[in-house]
Amino acid sequence: YHPPNNDWEKVGLVIGHDTQLKELRLGHLWDYYGEITKEALEPLWRGVTKNTSIETLVLDRYHLFGGTKFFAVMCPFFEQNNNLKTLEIYSITNDIDDKGAKALGKCLDR
Repeated sequence: YHPPNNDWEKVGLVIGHDTQLKELRLGHLWDYYGEITKEALEPLWRGVTKNTSIETLVLDRYHLFGGTKFFAVMCPFFEQNNNLKTLEIYSITNDIDDKGAKALGKCLDR
């Protein structure tokens, strides 16, 4: 799904307030829609942090822009979502740098 006018904030808010969503898969955006910037996706991430029903989060070929900002923004999701059981990360070998890996570690350590 690619929202009209790149309104990722609205998508994030809908996901954030959904109480029935059990699995969220993020991936392939840049493959189909060209360049999507970190700034365009940050409102999506902020909205997702409000969700507490997601049990499985899958990042499959999802562009993390190094990972530092993504995991810094998403930390409240990892901290507050007691239903999260599974985090799957696929095919992003060159996308999480050392700082991103440390940011992920801090989120999961809390």
